[in-house]
Amino acid sequence: PTGSMIPTIHVGDRIFVNKMAYRLRIPLTSITLLELNKPKRGDIVVFEHPKNNITMVKRLIAIPGDQVEINNGFVSVNGKELLKNSQPLQVNLPLAFYTEKTSTQSYKIQRIVNHIKPEHQQFSVPKESYFFMGDNRDNSNDSRAWGFVPRKLIRGKAIFVLYSMNDFNPDWQRFGSSLYQ
Repeated sequence: PTGSMIPTIHVGDRIFVNKMAYRLRIPLTSITLLELNKPKRGDIVVFEHPKNNITMVKRLIAIPGDQVEINNGFVSVNGKELLKNSQPLQVNLPLAFYTEKTSTQSYKIQRIVNHIKPEHQQFSVPKESYFFMGDNRDNSNDSRAWGFVPRKLIRGKAIFVLYSMNDFNPDWQRFGSSLYQ
């Protein structure tokens, strides 16, 4: 129920998660019967926080072996900047919206205009681990703060909004909407 994935997932959204997107498990256990697919950059993934067992949902930014570089909140993976264009798509002060693009998909991220600050971070994603970030880049507790997520903690791929209900007011426009452009 946080805003860390705005503009993709809103507070109050209830999402459908495909728990068989990546592996087939024995129900109610963590025993894997069959690995089906590997998570891909750009996927919206549900996983357990690596330190406190809270269920989280974030955007997969980097896979095992990737080199991640973050400059002022903008991301490059393996030397390729994810930002599609350097000018925002839209500015609604205090927010600016940008498009990021992986090899298979593009998506919108949200930045707080006055929050863009000088920072430089570099990460090397270890084997069997993943690097996640929220789409609300300046308001997301993610891998930049708590590190990598081991493969075994990934629970599934978020697919679409089942329904959206905030303060007992349904948002019918979000009902059934895809989380991917």
